[in-house]
Amino acid sequence: MKTYLQDFQLFLEDEPIYSFFREANIGERSLHTLYLSPDAAGKTLTLRVNSPFGASADKDQLGSVLLGKKNDVLSKLLWDNLYALVFLIFSLLLGTIILMLAIWTRKAPFGDTPVSLLNFSIFVFIAGIWVLTDSELMLFATDKLSVVSFLSFASFMVMPAFLLRFINPFWARSGALPSYAGCILS
Repeated sequence: MKTYLQDFQLFLEDEPIYSFFREANIGERSLHTLYLSPDAAGKTLTLRVNSPFGASADKDQLGSVLLGKKNDVLSKLLWDNLYALVFLIFSLLLGTIILMLAIWTRKAPFGDTPVSLLNFSIFVFIAGIWVLTDSELMLFATDKLSVVSFLSFASFMVMPAFLLRFINPFWARSGALPSYAGCILS
């Protein structure tokens, strides 16, 4: 279950089976995983909300719940986020190829090309990390929302620096380097 609720309880046939309480109303979404025993089939599952909704919550959609067999839920989660795994694998392969090319061109007189390729390979690696942390897979695997959110934010904010450092030699050769970019990248 993904939700913005700050304080709630889950009941199975009026017996409490799970509760969550966060004192600080920081408005961040939280992920909750609960495994029900096989004898829960046919029983009533109730959600009791004990506090107002989180600050960042959209009042029309407070979260989402996936109910089903463990393998079915994991399959659905994997299928919905398959793009992140495919992109990560692609970025790791492409980044490794570019890194090997940068190492190979370092031995020949190619000017700034090896450094540019190194920066581009770092950009590709970081892009893969960003896409993976921006999906729900890392959140489900680690259950650490703050760490995953920080990694996603940090990788997104660092990516442009390496992209600009890759583009810088091409701008400098053409004479089209904007003055503010020249100050930042020099």
